Amino acid sequence: MATATRLLLDHSTLTDAEYSEAIAALGPAKLFELTALLRCCGLLALLMRVFGADQVR
Repeated sequence: MATATRLLLDHSTLTDAEYSEAIAALGPAKLFELTALLRCCGLLALLMRVFGADQVR
């Protein structure tokens, strides 16, 4: 899971070989969940930066 996470964070995609390894290690459902979670966290971080979440009280 750590390898797939790092690759997705660094490149936002997986090569065919990396995808095959991730599917073998995690299965399709967990890879989908991991991808969705990483994108959700990325969106949240973007929203916090855009709207200055550090200044929200």
